[in-house]
Amino acid sequence: MKAAHITPIVKKYDMNPMEAKSYRPISNLSVLCKLLERLVSKQLVTYLKDNGSLPKLQSGFRAYHSTETAVLKEVGDILHAQDTGNIALLTLLIPTLI
Repeated sequence: MKAAHITPIVKKYDMNPMEAKSYRPISNLSVLCKLLERLVSKQLVTYLKDNGSLPKLQSGFRAYHSTETAVLKEVGDILHAQDTGNIALLTLLIPTLI
């Protein structure tokens, strides 16, 4: 059921339209497909919440959970550790482009 109509669009107006790498694909899904996807997603999230299968601290793809709330939680944990005399260490993994 997930068939899309793909339209190539030029990435930037100053790029050469004769080269394939100058285009990016835009996928247009049918209304029925989008509606069905939304219904399944809503049912799945409800099921996972009701059965406690969804991690409490997961922020991605959840309503009212953003990167801002995740950062605030980490900052709060670090400040709490410092206030109680514990050592806090934050390690960031940053991908490098090679």
